[in-house]
Amino acid sequence: NTLASKLRNRSKLGNNFVYKLWDEPLLINYPEVAYSYSSVRQCAPGIALELTEEPAVALGDIADIWTVNINALSENAIKTAKQQRDRIYLYANRFHDIQGNPQRIRSLGWLMGYFGIEGYHFWSVSDWDNGSFIQSIGETGNEERGTLFYWDPASNQILASLRMEMFHQGLDDMQLLAKVKSCAANPALKNSASAAQLLQRLTQVMQQWNFNAANAPVPAWQIYRKELLTNAVACNEVKMRRPLALTP
Repeated sequence: NTLASKLRNRSKLGNNFVYKLWDEPLLINYPEVAYSYSSVRQCAPGIALELTEEPAVALGDIADIWTVNINALSENAIKTAKQQRDRIYLYANRFHDIQGNPQRIRSLGWLMGYFGIEGYHFWSVSDWDNGSFIQSIGETGNEERGTLFYWDPASNQILASLRMEMFHQGLDDMQLLAKVKSCAANPALKNSASAAQLLQRLTQVMQQWNFNAANAPVPAWQIYRKELLTNAVACNEVKMRRPLALTP
């Protein structure tokens, strides 16, 4: 009742906050989860509700945002969320372990672009208490995998990690992929057929890539990035300049 009262009296929260009541619930908790989310929706319909779980029949349409773990990422999960007119986000903590291959985090942009995912959820963000680039071992054993910037005392500046730079590259890839899709969908454009062929080849790459296998090699995104850019420029979807100015 106290929570409901606070939410009712703060209507402006609906435009600024996403509220999450549960994190990775177990199947046995689904009835309680569904009840909790339905109750909050009734008392504060203007606030977007997030759940870190994939859509399921047992949960119904209780969330506005389904944040899916990469282990549960599938065409069916995407389809269900879209049918419910909900947003779907992704999280893949192991993709940005501080000691892992930074190229893996670039893959997130491709996964988001391929599946039509609308957001990414970084978890395990820690502070700079240890003052080093060494991954600290804490409760999760991967405390710094969400820390993408570091303070450099030598230059007195904040430095982006390789993981942050690769994540940025992946977002550029994602937006270029959208431009090529737009080109392929418009037969009136002279490069439409070429864009469609590239998309077909990229679809095969994504389908053959077992992104949940720990030792699966990461596709050569830098090569496909060049092809995406070439096609997008030929379709007049982007201009060959720096920065790419992919977003309006």
